[in-house]
Amino acid sequence: MRKAIAAVLLCWVILAAHSSAVDARAAIEPTITVGKKELTALARSVVDKVTMKNPEYVEWGRMAVQETKKKYSAEIVDYLHLGRVNVSSKLSEEKFKLWLRKENKEFGVYVTIRFNPLSGRVQSIEYREDT
Repeated sequence: MRKAIAAVLLCWVILAAHSSAVDARAAIEPTITVGKKELTALARSVVDKVTMKNPEYVEWGRMAVQETKKKYSAEIVDYLHLGRVNVSSKLSEEKFKLWLRKENKEFGVYVTIRFNPLSGRVQSIEYREDT
């Protein structure tokens, strides 16, 4: 909550400074007005960004990166979350594609993490190299 309040205050300070600068330039430039509606929309946008939670797949993505690094002893260049599949009430899969670099060679690896969505316990991790 403190971050959200700080973000709103920051918006007000920026807009107040902007308004003062606009007043000083009024003699030579057209005036810019920021209405209450625009200010409210900007503040809400900032608050939304500050208070946004990470998507559910972030922890699974970290695991995919860590385990793939161990398995391939390679640098992870990038990764893409491909999605979640709920196989049953007790089995879900998170799927990722990772780009690896090893000895100046880049290649892709598909990683599927199977887990119990109720307990969060990992059942298996499957790796398939992109050909």
